[in-house]
Amino acid sequence: MREAETEPGSGPRSRRASLLWCLTACVLAAGTGLARVLGDARYFFADDTQAGATGVWYAQGQRLLDGDVTLLDPGSWQGGNYLAEGQWGLFSPIMWVVSLGSTVTDDLVLLAIAAKVPFLAVMAGGVFLLARSFGASPAWAAVVGFTVTTAGQTTYVDATSWITGLHGAALLPWVWWGLRRHLVHGRGPGAYFLSAGLMITLGYLAPVLMLVLLFAVLLAESVLRRDPRGRTVRVLLLGVYSGLLSLLVFLPALLSAAVTSRERGILNTMLLTTDLGDVAVGSLATALPTVTWFNGILAPSPVAYLGWFLPLLVVLLVRSWRSVPVTVAVMTAGSLFLLLAPSDLGPLRFPLRMQPYVVLGLGLMFAVLATKAAAERSWTVAERRLVRVLLGLVVVLAVSAVPANADWVLLGAAVQAFVQELVMRSWSADRPVASRPLRVPAAAMAVGVVLSAMTMVQAPTSPMPDHGLPGSIDDYDDLAAGGEHGILTVGDWHALTDSDGFDEAVFANAWYLTGWDSSSVYTVLRFPALADQFCAGFRGETCADAYDAVLVPGDEGRPLADELLVNTIVVVRDGITTRPVPPAGWSLETGDATWIVRRDVPVERAGGVLRAEGAEVSVVRQTGSEVVLQVDDVDAAGGRVVLSRLDWPGYRVSGPAALATPERDFLLTVDLEAGSTGREVVVSFRPPGWAVEVGAGIAAVVLALAWTVGAAVVPRLRRARDEPVAVDAA
Repeated sequence: MREAETEPGSGPRSRRASLLWCLTACVLAAGTGLARVLGDARYFFADDTQAGATGVWYAQGQRLLDGDVTLLDPGSWQGGNYLAEGQWGLFSPIMWVVSLGSTVTDDLVLLAIAAKVPFLAVMAGGVFLLARSFGASPAWAAVVGFTVTTAGQTTYVDATSWITGLHGAALLPWVWWGLRRHLVHGRGPGAYFLSAGLMITLGYLAPVLMLVLLFAVLLAESVLRRDPRGRTVRVLLLGVYSGLLSLLVFLPALLSAAVTSRERGILNTMLLTTDLGDVAVGSLATALPTVTWFNGILAPSPVAYLGWFLPLLVVLLVRSWRSVPVTVAVMTAGSLFLLLAPSDLGPLRFPLRMQPYVVLGLGLMFAVLATKAAAERSWTVAERRLVRVLLGLVVVLAVSAVPANADWVLLGAAVQAFVQELVMRSWSADRPVASRPLRVPAAAMAVGVVLSAMTMVQAPTSPMPDHGLPGSIDDYDDLAAGGEHGILTVGDWHALTDSDGFDEAVFANAWYLTGWDSSSVYTVLRFPALADQFCAGFRGETCADAYDAVLVPGDEGRPLADELLVNTIVVVRDGITTRPVPPAGWSLETGDATWIVRRDVPVERAGGVLRAEGAEVSVVRQTGSEVVLQVDDVDAAGGRVVLSRLDWPGYRVSGPAALATPERDFLLTVDLEAGSTGREVVVSFRPPGWAVEVGAGIAAVVLALAWTVGAAVVPRLRRARDEPVAVDAA
């Protein structure tokens, strides 16, 4: 399909109608999302939002207020390499705003709602504009814009737990629209630069992968069609901008991968994977799929839901597949391939997270083809029968997949059959209904609201767990395990969720809310040289044997607790039957859910000097990313300094010293030169490839600003140059 070169609906009346439909879709998207809190007040405060994101928001908000731009937190150990972690969004204006929100409200549940619900409206608006740019009518673009926000992954997973997934999926339609606005419709590139910048700096890989695919398709189209006006060059330059920003955001993790245990293989554990059967039942809002969930059971919510319009779309594709824009077709196929992929593709896990992009593509197809079908008014009896057969087949598959859910399947199918019949009858009429020409898409949106309401009753809570962490920042102030930096958890924190244990200790990034350093924070990286010594997991959980592993001196004669500068060990009592015996210099406190073992005399905060061998040094200055040492004395053969820092790639030394092999394979170690007494040594951290990354970021900003300003100014200068000059005849 050759795409139109002018934007649809350019008249004032058409623009007002489009705005009304767009606002309707956005309001319904936000309203149905917000209504979820009626069934579960903590609906948007589940799992990784609760255990991961809110702690990040709070910690980053405090740093922003303090003007702290440190990229590394030694006290968080393997979770403290923020750029390599990626999900901190250090360069994301969206995350800055959300993080600052944590400084003005104590209510984390309310903050989560404020950070998520507006992006449902953002998603609806972006899908609307994108569908309109492909020629969809305002009414059908609005129907799809709203429907996309009700898809299963978005509703039950991204909106409740994986907030960067929600933000990324909400912004991709705007990025795509910005590209089309410039490349196809001849408008300025500013909308693309802004939306792409916001999306890429989130640090979430899935939408960036889709952007890469989009550029590949656009470039291939431009080359094959030999498009005029230098479109191929513009596509390349816009891709360069995106690539430069991606270097800034993602290259630190890639260059740090050698010391982490990020997955690199291809395997299938069946966790959060979907098959063609799940895609088929995805046309029923109330169908439960056979998706394996985290606890090994089937997903208890309709997480595979794609859209009620799928049976209609199948028939529309049969009759008008040539009308589908090539770009939309390829993007949909690519995202569907990733949705059906194995559970682990290197660092890519959980294929279900690609579902929003499949829904986007299918929705765009439907909006375009529905607009065409409504104009043609030529829906045949055979086509109507085929839609009914398809819906009936889906019902059979859905009941067979989860027989216990049959009542909800039949109820949802009845509602969807009604709207599908309504749409087909309107398309089968000989002429438009002059009195109420927009009643069918309006009814379709209303039915979408009804379907959402049904799923709220069917599955009122998120399938992602509520760990029971406090929803108020103030509740973290009087934690029994608090009081000193350097906290380590031993055991399985899950037991804390079944008791009043959160009065004593927390887990994962909730430790940031306490204000105390903990080595048991959330990390997707894991530093095996350290983590394997006490079997640490992603959220700070350890095996029961970790207590002895931490306190018993190793071959070097020093216990791990001394190397990590641990002051407090929280032992989760569940599953650990032996009361811990504190060594000399430690004391034991007994709680309802934990044993808390503390040092009698606390040691200093991590980040400085652990010990010096063959030398005497003093710390002149210390920050998260830098330590300045004064060499007070050094042996004739030189000396060695061991620092309480992980040996991340990116450390460098200036002065009479050099980096050495890390002690215990994970502690940053520096060799001092002989004769360096009285001199300073600076040990500093910059993410590996930092010069390239910063340069890429600056280049991206310069390119965006220069192009945007040029696109606005150059046409005006040309018009001024071409205007005839008035000549005074006198």
